Amino acid sequence: MAYKIINRVSGVGAISEREVKKLAEMQCTLEEISNFFEVSEDTIERKFADKIIRWRKAGHCSLRRSQWIKGLEGHSGDTVMLKHLGKVYLGQGEEAQDKSQQPYFKAFCDEISKSVSKPACE
Repeated sequence: MAYKIINRVSGVGAISEREVKKLAEMQCTLEEISNFFEVSEDTIERKFADKIIRWRKAGHCSLRRSQWIKGLEGHSGDTVMLKHLGKVYLGQGEEAQDKSQQPYFKAFCDEISKSVSKPACE
């Protein structure tokens, strides 16, 4: 669904929900989304606030899925960027977030290592 908006700068424009979704999934800020459509942040927030939250979370899932696939492939291509994005958007740090989960993580890594040719977690 596209909303017709009167834009003071460029006249009548349309805000495509599909485009807002794509931008939100890429973690764009309200400022960046509103600049893209040449409307105010209030306009974007008023029309899409609840959906933007869901779309950003979908973007998190997509990022997490990409990390998982890259980790299992064993390629080193974009792993640095995936680590950076994981830290910024998913709260992943250098240390385990919950020390009580470390034994479970080690057991998980051991189980994964059995199913692939080289160790999964080192």
